Amino acid sequence: MDAPPIAIVGGEGKMPRLVIESIHASGKKVLLLAIKGITPLDLEKYADLSVWLHLTQVGKAIKECCKHNVNEITMVGRVRHNKIFSLSFLCMDWVTLNLWWNMTDWRA
Repeated sequence: MDAPPIAIVGGEGKMPRLVIESIHASGKKVLLLAIKGITPLDLEKYADLSVWLHLTQVGKAIKECCKHNVNEITMVGRVRHNKIFSLSFLCMDWVTLNLWWNMTDWRA
């Protein structure tokens, strides 16, 4: 049976591609959780599996990780603050809404 992939939440910059290449060099597969409007479009070709989602779709990210038996996940690359606090809240799923509602510390 194949080992589960390592999930990467891909931000901006060169670092996500370098991390994906490093994971491949160790013999493991990569599930790219690509953020619409942030993750470079060409990053998808470096990953074995990829899913595009909005920054505020935490539930979808969890569901995809469970679907592919992911037990390791990391975020690599920059996500600007203005992207976090933009109108992307309109695309929140129930998991994200619950996290957002129950946040006690709003500092970045």
